[in-house]
Amino acid sequence: MVRARSASVLFAIFTVVAAAFTAGVPAALSHPAAVTTTPIRGDVKAGKQLFVAACGGCHILKAAKTLGKRGPNLDQEPSAYAALITQITYGGEGMPGFAKAFKPAYIRDIAAFVARSTPYSGGGDRG
Repeated sequence: MVRARSASVLFAIFTVVAAAFTAGVPAALSHPAAVTTTPIRGDVKAGKQLFVAACGGCHILKAAKTLGKRGPNLDQEPSAYAALITQITYGGEGMPGFAKAFKPAYIRDIAAFVARSTPYSGGGDRG
């Protein structure tokens, strides 16, 4: 009986910890298929202008003619549209999130531009 109760307690703790780690994590991160199958929604032309103004100081991206030195070279990074939406919105790995600074449409536009401008689009989401 004690062993069964211990197992139940451990399972409950595991469930709470797992929920804490995944709380607020968008489906794009928690389900790999979502990263490569999300259709691109956004204005690529507007996204380029926004990227140059807001992101180019940190990122290199040939299509935008930006030479930022703080963030990664996006010409060499995987750039699936859904993953870009998540990264721009929530940040991570040294990059701040921009959910409060940018309208959702601006985030979609930037993500659309980057996804369409890089050779490593994550497959299947460039069109």
